[in-house]
Parts: sequence; C-alpha cells; structure tokens
Amino acid sequence: MTSYIDDISSLDHLFWLENYDSASQKMIANCYVDSMEEDLDTLITAIAHQTPDSTRNQLHKIKGGLAMIGHMALADAVNQMIGAIDSELCRTNWPRHRHECIQLSKIIEESIRVMKAWLKDHNEVNA
Repeated sequence: MTSYIDDISSLDHLFWLENYDSASQKMIANCYVDSMEEDLDTLITAIAHQTPDSTRNQLHKIKGGLAMIGHMALADAVNQMIGAIDSELCRTNWPRHRHECIQLSKIIEESIRVMKAWLKDHNEVNA
C-alpha cells in the first residue's frame, strides 16, 4: 500500500474538474470542500481512536464521494486502503495500516487545500 500512496502523493487534484462545464466546476468544487472536510475530520478521529472498523467505514464513504465526482485516482487509493483493512493481516498489523491511513488522510487534506486554492483563484465561496 505504501508504494501506491507514494505514487499518488504528487497527484493532480484538479484533473477531474475538466469533466464538468465552468458553472458546474465551481459548484462541485464547493461541495467537494464542504463534504470532504467533514469526512476527513471523521476519518482522522477514527484513526486516532485506533478503530479499524470505523476507519474502514469512513474510508468507504470518502471513496463513494470521490468516485461520484470522478476523482478516480484518489478513489482507487482509498479502495486499496479499504482492502488492506479488510484483510486478515490487518487485525494483527493495524499499526502499519494505521500509519498508511494517516498518510492517505494527508493526501486527502492536500486535495482539499488544492481545491480551496482553485476556488480562491476563481473567486468562489470556500476559498
């Protein structure tokens, strides 16, 4: 999993916006920031409490949102993390998976930061 996280750490977090027209881009970007900030807070809490099941459930919610808007590279990374948590090894190797979840949460946080910068450049609400 770590190598996959390394592969997406320099991901272009704006490419998926090209699937939408100009007016929709701004609306979707605002929704992305609002919902992803809330989802990320819940994920960070689950990770901090060291609960694999809660972490998995929150990752599943995040993956669904990412897939729905077309941010498939990040959705795929989240899906791989869900698979790792679902594996039998997770119960005995949670500290390693927990570390990987923290890394993934930082990438999600970066995607929010990038989206806020894009909104600021386009004079929008969540900037």
